[in-house]
Amino acid sequence: MHWTQVIFGTLLVVVLLALAGYYAWRQVMTIRGLRVAEEMGLEERHYLQRQVRRRLFGSLLMVLLAIMLGGMMLFLEGPAQEFTEFISEARTPDLEPVLTPDQRRFRATYTLWIIGLLLILLAILATAGVDFLATRRFGRRQLRRIQSDRRAMIERQVARLRQRRNGHP
Repeated sequence: MHWTQVIFGTLLVVVLLALAGYYAWRQVMTIRGLRVAEEMGLEERHYLQRQVRRRLFGSLLMVLLAIMLGGMMLFLEGPAQEFTEFISEARTPDLEPVLTPDQRRFRATYTLWIIGLLLILLAILATAGVDFLATRRFGRRQLRRIQSDRRAMIERQVARLRQRRNGHP
């Protein structure tokens, strides 16, 4: 494995772990804030609790992705390089190389590992997408509520001004 791969892979694992830790810490702070926030409405409290669960799940997935990437770098990249060199040396234009049972097992393990990485990445993206949509839906509900409250306040003021104009206090 080339030194640039080692540096990039290590950096990627460290960044994933740091981001996962930061987001998990922020969600713990949010939960602590919910315990002392008495003026918060029930709807907002439930929204924030569900958001914390989604984001902690995303952080857990990022940790799992970092562990799988680190494990891949440590345990699979060396044998993968050897396997690739064997295939490229043994391949001829008209004949595929014959693999030993160990090589077939390694190929299956490597393939399953990559599929697992991609599934975890898909789960991270899906979790982020669900979080985005939930935030958007909550924001729209809050905006409609604020607009409704404002409309009601304006109608009350208009009614009060009409009463004063007609000579009523």
